[in-house]
Amino acid sequence: MNEKIKLTLKGFLIGITETMPGVSGGTMALILGIYKQLISTISNFDLQAMEYLVKLEKNKFLQKINFSFILPLILGMVLGVYLFSFVILFLLENYPHILKACFSGLMLGSLVFGAIKPKSRDNNFFAGFLLSLAIILLYGTSSIELNDPSYLYIFFSGFIAVCALILPGISGSFILLLLGTYALIIKAVNDLNILILSTFILGCVVGLITFVRVVRLMYEKNENALIGFFSGLVLLSIPLLWKVDPWVFILPISDIGIYLGFFLGLLSMLVLKKLNF
Repeated sequence: MNEKIKLTLKGFLIGITETMPGVSGGTMALILGIYKQLISTISNFDLQAMEYLVKLEKNKFLQKINFSFILPLILGMVLGVYLFSFVILFLLENYPHILKACFSGLMLGSLVFGAIKPKSRDNNFFAGFLLSLAIILLYGTSSIELNDPSYLYIFFSGFIAVCALILPGISGSFILLLLGTYALIIKAVNDLNILILSTFILGCVVGLITFVRVVRLMYEKNENALIGFFSGLVLLSIPLLWKVDPWVFILPISDIGIYLGFFLGLLSMLVLKKLNF
């Protein structure tokens, strides 16, 4: 299969995933084996890239930002969100158990025989895995709502939310709820409050630039510990699909749809592996 077509299809799957509440696009990127390259590509948006852009050195700029990788990926993501958002909503309303079970099977399969499977389960891997378990404490924390937060706090919210967006298994919108700025940002989008939105976006940009470099450094220094951390996040995200309250999970095991969906998810992971996708 042509590499650009393959990247477009991977972006398409990531876009579909972004429309599914409780599953992050970072999780799907990790499952599809392009997370590391995506982090590396984003981290290439630096001062040198901006210098190439200002000087209109087109070829150097496109090579620096890995344009041949990022363009088909973004195109696929846009198509996935646009074409499948109504399908996901339909399935969530009519067949929620099958859909959640399918994603659960896909994520579990990725841990067993997919792209997230570690090279070795050494002490570094288990240290990273145990560190990820601390994330579950966040999901047991009650969210707050701030009526008039400072602009520094709004900047901080954007900084943290975009970091969560990059990490597999963590929802950026959940972090905003936890920080008490979700309603504020949604209202700012509806009202086109430029001051609030620009402060929030600036925080997102600074957070993105900072955090991708941290992840990239971890890949270079201790990849197995990072894979252990990601494995824990993905594993935790499976029960979180079934969360209805901070510590309440509903798994209707009498519903045959759960077993069908879980089987479809595992089968999908096997097909992706077989196709070397």
